[in-house]
Amino acid sequence: NNRYDVPDLEPSKLFAGNVNREPFTNFQFTGYFNIFEFPVSDRRTANAALDLVLKQGEGIAAQPGYSSHFCTFCDIYTELVAAPFDAAWPVMNNPNHLKVREEPARSLLAFFTDAYVTQLYMLTTFYSFFLPESHPDAPPTFPFPAPLTGLSAALQETAFAPMMTMVIRPVGEILTRLPAGDDGLFAGPSWFIPPADQDLTPHTDSTFFMGRFGRMSTVLAHLIASVHTPSAIKPRLTYIQQNVDRMQRNFLRIISA
Repeated sequence: NNRYDVPDLEPSKLFAGNVNREPFTNFQFTGYFNIFEFPVSDRRTANAALDLVLKQGEGIAAQPGYSSHFCTFCDIYTELVAAPFDAAWPVMNNPNHLKVREEPARSLLAFFTDAYVTQLYMLTTFYSFFLPESHPDAPPTFPFPAPLTGLSAALQETAFAPMMTMVIRPVGEILTRLPAGDDGLFAGPSWFIPPADQDLTPHTDSTFFMGRFGRMSTVLAHLIASVHTPSAIKPRLTYIQQNVDRMQRNFLRIISA
């Protein structure tokens, strides 16, 4: 199946990286959320991956009744049109640090950016140095080559959860309930990468990540103590700070094992 092929590009220009280092086996989420990966190394496997994305996302070439993302969104839209209420918060378009002026939304948005970029660094480092169990250099240092074994395991245990699910997601939710300025609109997450971080260079020194976790915890502590922070959201911020502290301790425990 070559329907996605680009005739004037050779495979060497279409693919980058080493297929033997792809984290499609022994990956922690494979059995938890029905995420089944396979290596993409040539036109055939790339086409298969595109077909899967189109089937799951748009429902293209899917059997009748297949629960694609597009069908789910259409069902939600149909229910929304029929609903006698406004189901969305009055969030501003494209929130960013220039448009969000009111506290604590402004400080929490800065925290969200720091947490988001930290996770991108974690993922970049994880995928840069992952070494599958089947790789000849893997034993006994699976899932990463020594001396990165501890760092790799720590990243796998923290980057996807709890960083993604118990820090970034709830902070994004809180932002959509905080006033952004004097126009009556609420703030929201901004998927912004500062220029200094846009290269997202992998970091093999664990202190880089420990330092960012510590800074995140300190910022949350200041937000919790601030008179500008509504008392209603302080318990949630406290819980998020506890998650950051727990993640930092687990990270240290794993790299020190």
